[in-house]
Amino acid sequence: MPIAFYRHMSGDEVKAIIAYLRAQPAVKNAVGKSKYTIALPLGDGPTIGTVRAPRASDKRAYREYLANIGHCMECHTPHATRHAPRDGKGTLHA
Repeated sequence: MPIAFYRHMSGDEVKAIIAYLRAQPAVKNAVGKSKYTIALPLGDGPTIGTVRAPRASDKRAYREYLANIGHCMECHTPHATRHAPRDGKGTLHA
């Protein structure tokens, strides 16, 4: 999961996603306890304060915001090394 990209999502966007998910009917699905065997991504750092989306009228900033939270760069930005993690703004961390 490209977690680093989601760290830049506005609080309003997160609330909208939560509201949508809570409005979906429940599905019975037994899931075992998670077991992580890989290091957490670099973007999984300290808690982030309030994030606000740019005004939709600022088309350039708003489109950049949408591209970042949609993690378009995960596939559409060249990697310096294969599968090098990025920080959510396209910066490679090799």
